[in-house]
Amino acid sequence: MEQAQQERTIFPAWKNAVEIVASDFKAGDVLTMNWIHKNFMIKKPTRGTFDDFQKYQFEFLAAMDGFKNELLEIHQIAIANIRGEGYRILPPKEQTGYSEQKFVDDMKKSVKKAVAILSNIKFDCLSDVERKENADARGRIAAVYTMSKTKKLTEK
Repeated sequence: MEQAQQERTIFPAWKNAVEIVASDFKAGDVLTMNWIHKNFMIKKPTRGTFDDFQKYQFEFLAAMDGFKNELLEIHQIAIANIRGEGYRILPPKEQTGYSEQKFVDDMKKSVKKAVAILSNIKFDCLSDVERKENADARGRIAAVYTMSKTKKLTEK
């Protein structure tokens, strides 16, 4: 849903965007990437150097983090990314399941990275004690991974 841009009174601009979303949008609405860029007042470069694009990315990600955190912590509004489109305002009844799934997905990614680091090691450079520490760590990570495969963390 595209909303008219209100007069800016709060800076940085993403803080004003928070107030617009809190007052003008409802659960289920989609904040398009065009709306976000316009209301964050961040212009994506179409030409320039690598440094120009990197500066834009850092600026946008910092604004997006602040925007999402303030929506959630001040207004109890969670948003979920819709790849290639924007962000959807989650209805309160969907926030629990979304949060739990995001946690499990993030945990799986972290476990995968940890396993890669723990497994791709020059074992011949380790002492017996260090090999045991590595094996114990792999066991702990495996237990966390097994837990992450459960359908719902709250089910018994």
